[in-house]
Amino acid sequence: MSVRSVYKRKKTRNLQALVDTIKEEEVPDYQLFIQQMARNILQERTDLGLTEEQVRLALVASDPRAPRIVTTLCELAGVSRMTYYNARQNPAWVKFQNDLVKQITDQHLPDAWGTLMQLVKAGETKALRLFFELRGDLVHRVEQTTLTETHEQRLARQRMKERLQQGSSPGGQQGPTDA
Repeated sequence: MSVRSVYKRKKTRNLQALVDTIKEEEVPDYQLFIQQMARNILQERTDLGLTEEQVRLALVASDPRAPRIVTTLCELAGVSRMTYYNARQNPAWVKFQNDLVKQITDQHLPDAWGTLMQLVKAGETKALRLFFELRGDLVHRVEQTTLTETHEQRLARQRMKERLQQGSSPGGQQGPTDA
């Protein structure tokens, strides 16, 4: 069942009602994870100062299967576009949504690790490189050299530069000397 059909079929603007009405057999494991996360969020949202609409929007926007079109996201979450744009300006909402995405990403980490290991076993060099980088055994080294000079060294360099410029004047004539 698609994300759109789950959200649209429920036609509720109440997050708690949405969470309570989603039946386990009609959604994949991912949606169950979101459902449990939403229950936890309902308890925390007042501490963050987020409205129910903002929480609902964050849940829908964090779903990797949800479309990335603003109008569709707003429609699925049951909020206005203005709510979407206002939420994106709210640092608490941005942090909240980033935390949701991190939790969702962490849920898929074992699958990603398994895929990486399959590629390593197949001898894929890029996968091997990534594997060793993630383990900390392969480090990109970047050397940066900073030249610092004293005031006297800078003055000497400027005098030398001026002398060289004077020595290369038209006609090969040298400029005046201090003799």
